Amino acid sequence: MKRLFSFVLALFASSIFGYFLLGVEQTQAARSDILAPTSPSPADNATAAAPVTFQWSAVTLPGGLPGGYVMELTGQNLDSAFSQRMHWAPTNSFAFGNVLLVGTEYSWRVRACFGFNVPSSEGVPMESQCGPWSNNGAFWKFTASLAKPKLLSPANTTKEPIASPVV
Repeated sequence: MKRLFSFVLALFASSIFGYFLLGVEQTQAARSDILAPTSPSPADNATAAAPVTFQWSAVTLPGGLPGGYVMELTGQNLDSAFSQRMHWAPTNSFAFGNVLLVGTEYSWRVRACFGFNVPSSEGVPMESQCGPWSNNGAFWKFTASLAKPKLLSPANTTKEPIASPVV
């Protein structure tokens, strides 16, 4: 029995040691060898016409390893669940296809990460795969607006007279 207890204790101690040695603890800070993205678009306190394409400075990962970006977007009509507010972008831009409410303020931030998909909130924490959040962790804010209408017909070069309305 003493031998079994010693074995279990040694196994437990090695797994705990390995857990912290590999750097996968939940309280670990963001990677310092990855820079935070800068140059946001939409910029802080800007107005952005829908559909919004988010852009930021590209970050080169250490060793040229593959990766991408995790973008967090929050706002009044967006689900607050982890999977709904986190978006993976393989390049330094993300076209947000969902509806943004006109006149509503939204907040966003981004970070560069190793890998090919959104780091999970379970399992290996984002901090072991990702650099720091942009803007020192603070969110950039913008207000959604309507896009300017585009004239489809007649073409701007047409010389056809405009018909008067029938009364």
